[in-house]
Amino acid sequence: MRAHPLSSGNYHVGVQCLIVQSGCAIGPAEAQTTIHLKTPEPTRCVAGKPCETMSLNVSRAAVGDVVHVTGWAPLQLTIGQPFSYALTVTPTHATTTYPPLSFARNRKGGGFSVVLSPRVLHVAPGLTWSSLGRVPYLSSTYSGSSAIAPLRGATRVAWCQPSRIVINGGTSPLNVPTVGVPMALKGSTLHIFSRPPSSPQCETVQLDQRNTTSIYAGFSAARGNSIPPVYLAPLYTTNVGSTWHTVPTPPGTSLEDFSGFTIQGDQVDALFRQTNSSDNRHVPWGTNAGRVSTEVTSNGGVSWAATTMGCPPSGPCVSFGPYYWGGCNMSNATQPLLLGPPGATATTGVAWTTSPLVSSVDSCFPQQLVVSSSRELFLVDPSSQYPLQQSTNAGRTWRSVALPVISAANYGADSVPTSNSLVLAPDGSLFAAITTSSGLTQKLFRLAPSATSWCQVPHAFGATIASSGMVGPLRVNGANLMWNQTVYPSSGAAVSSMHVVSQSSLRC
Repeated sequence: MRAHPLSSGNYHVGVQCLIVQSGCAIGPAEAQTTIHLKTPEPTRCVAGKPCETMSLNVSRAAVGDVVHVTGWAPLQLTIGQPFSYALTVTPTHATTTYPPLSFARNRKGGGFSVVLSPRVLHVAPGLTWSSLGRVPYLSSTYSGSSAIAPLRGATRVAWCQPSRIVINGGTSPLNVPTVGVPMALKGSTLHIFSRPPSSPQCETVQLDQRNTTSIYAGFSAARGNSIPPVYLAPLYTTNVGSTWHTVPTPPGTSLEDFSGFTIQGDQVDALFRQTNSSDNRHVPWGTNAGRVSTEVTSNGGVSWAATTMGCPPSGPCVSFGPYYWGGCNMSNATQPLLLGPPGATATTGVAWTTSPLVSSVDSCFPQQLVVSSSRELFLVDPSSQYPLQQSTNAGRTWRSVALPVISAANYGADSVPTSNSLVLAPDGSLFAAITTSSGLTQKLFRLAPSATSWCQVPHAFGATIASSGMVGPLRVNGANLMWNQTVYPSSGAAVSSMHVVSQSSLRC
């Protein structure tokens, strides 16, 4: 197989499978036509001119850097034999001379792999955790839903529990009943999905720090009598759970489009997805496609206003966008990482775009976005092969920060283990909740600022067995590390416990 220059002339084209049926592709063409092609003078593959020309924009890059490939080559894969070219990156041999672009038959797949040369790409040492020093810490937000809702500097913390929401931080825990949630949804398109529906447990919760009697929560809900899909129903109470109400929906959306609560300064935002939105699509600034519909309240839910999402109250104008709910059982759930225009500070009406390198995250995992200065950010992502990334230009570009390996667990140099958690604390430490190599026990590890190795915090999770229990996503709130721990006994209902532990007590 080789590339051929375009040549003017008449070409006969046949079309198969106008009516789709088994075996239609092996029969004769069902329709035929003649196409006349008129081309300019060919500039490739004739008179000694090369067919393919490709090059790299740099000769040196660190792990996680973006390297641009420019030029032309037939790289599109086709179905069937023979395969066309496939672009791969493999080490080369210093003693071997390569032509400007060469290809070699892939013995296993029958295709071709392209070797870019003579530009050699040197993989340089990248940024490391030990070279960072102590990371400044202004605030952080989390992707996806969370059954724990800590806010930076706030003393109150809310936890989702069966038939209630527990709020810690006062003189004694406050129990907010959720038994009124099914009645609040009566007459809507959604009904509570949890069992039993009379004791609903929220999936995500948000407190209003200015209005202590107001709580906002999302509950698993279904439409009709079958699932999937599963939806996240948005509700709120202004009187500590005595009565519940559904959040109003912005024009062009419905309850099924709800995708999370956020705090923006003194207001609470309920985010809604547009039905034609795409999580991993790049959108330019200044377009309606880059706006996120919201309902906003600044008086504890007494009144709501339809608008579009704005910048966070501090740090760069970067935010997690709307997320899908209920997709983690069978597939990933992408959530966009949105960037506002340079210098944007508006609390509403921002036209968002995305970074080419980090356009979205898998919100089935607990990502954390940490603001360390007016332009510097850290993205903590346990689902990525680059679990810690740094941006010094408000999210426009990112670079990987190499972490030490936790040799005692399923933790590799380029990734972190599935179904575990990673969080950056205000004191500059990284905490990781992971499953050991045996797959039976979950353990807590700590990576101190500038450290070159992790240390295990003994007995942090007790005798939790991963097969019969689970430690929820780690969260931080000031000087405390928090998590929700669930145990599934062989008989009886699951038991959840809330844990708030001082970070200073978690010593190795």
